[in-house]
Amino acid sequence: MILNIDNPKDSIYFNMLQKARGVKLIKKYLPHLYVHKQFYVVNTVEEWEQIKDNFQGMVTVRTDNRLGCPIPKTQGITRKKEYVSEYIKRTIEVEKNPSFLCMKLEEGTAERVDTLGGVVIDATIGGQVYIDYIGPCFDCREITKGIGAMQSFCVPWDKLLLFKESNILLKKINEQEYRDIAIKRMEFLIREYPERRYEIIQKMPNKFKGISPKIMDDVAKQVLEPLYMKKRELLQDGLNKFDVELNISKNGRIIPMEICRPERFLTKKLKEEKDEAR
Repeated sequence: MILNIDNPKDSIYFNMLQKARGVKLIKKYLPHLYVHKQFYVVNTVEEWEQIKDNFQGMVTVRTDNRLGCPIPKTQGITRKKEYVSEYIKRTIEVEKNPSFLCMKLEEGTAERVDTLGGVVIDATIGGQVYIDYIGPCFDCREITKGIGAMQSFCVPWDKLLLFKESNILLKKINEQEYRDIAIKRMEFLIREYPERRYEIIQKMPNKFKGISPKIMDDVAKQVLEPLYMKKRELLQDGLNKFDVELNISKNGRIIPMEICRPERFLTKKLKEEKDEAR
């Protein structure tokens, strides 16, 4: 079955999938930041062939699964559409009953090398809100996979509108920890984009760079405040506890990728760190 996010009849099926539901929630709660120009879900190469002519240029494809099933291990890709069929064939061999999110994003918003970093928000309505940050040449991947964050902050939900004055720095990595994470990131990016090897090495900062005041301010105003104002709707959707994935483009644009329940990707290690902070 081919699903289209712009077809209201497909909404119930989007809600059955982990990542697809997370993107759909971005469209609902942060529409001013939504970057998906086209968004289909397919399950086979044959279904992809039916919609591929709707895409021009680069296509972002992510592997998804139903709610309650194991999270797929296969990495997503952003490639020319000619590569998508092979990606689907390869993934079907290693994943159980995968679905494929085929997306056309606004220009520049799928970039993974030339970035200002990523942010993951772990929020509990009426409780604490944790903000994990990772720096330039990264996106949310390393945070969501438990590889590490560079800085972690905390603020009570009830003080979100006073975020600048109320947040507390919980953790900051040292230079050795930064180098370890940076090397792993470069290895990952070079595997994914071998043609950009020298660009990746050149653009990875030699030293840790903390989050800028502007990014903090933009996250507060563009993401935290709108979500705080929609508390009632979040509770109605069962999102008393939720996470938000954000990437930061090279020009500082906030790019939300998903809103989801935190158990969707948080590792035991990250949970333990946050429990200790509580």
